[in-house]
Amino acid sequence: MKRKFLLLAALAMTSSATLAGTPAFNFIEAGYGTADIDDVDEVSPSGFAIGGSFLVGESVFVTASYASLGDDVFGTDIDLVTSSIGLGYRLSLTDSTDAYASVSYEYVEADIEGFGSEDDNGYGLTVGFRSRLTEQFELDGSIGYVDIADESETAVGISGHYYFTPNFAVGLSYSTTADISITGVSARYAF
Repeated sequence: MKRKFLLLAALAMTSSATLAGTPAFNFIEAGYGTADIDDVDEVSPSGFAIGGSFLVGESVFVTASYASLGDDVFGTDIDLVTSSIGLGYRLSLTDSTDAYASVSYEYVEADIEGFGSEDDNGYGLTVGFRSRLTEQFELDGSIGYVDIADESETAVGISGHYYFTPNFAVGLSYSTTADISITGVSARYAF
């Protein structure tokens, strides 16, 4: 059960950290998210996440993310930490739309007070499309796969960012697997 929880959490927190060709592919962002675990009404971990992407050359990018979620269930602290570092490739389809794919190293650690902690690592694969629908609004849809501790899960994610300036945006995101979904808000600085 612990390993399945680790895998699902890692997949749901995996960031599809890419940005369409305009205005910039390089960014950092920070946000807050809440997880909803099916069939477990008492547990609803929430917390912060940071991440970013850096373009290397014209089409290759490096991405990284870190998230820390926690909850207090019947007086017991539950903490979950995920981190990811990856390498990806973007393909410009039009002036405003990119397709992308990335491969990543995934690390997950869960700590349940009184039961100890467990950690594991694995890999992730993500493919998606990102499009600037207007000058200010960007939409991202992705499908991800994570394999940790000989278990795997698939997630579907969608996010939207509204750019107040060419460099500053706020966003909403939602990702889901068979058993867990995460809703988040974020602030992004593109450079």
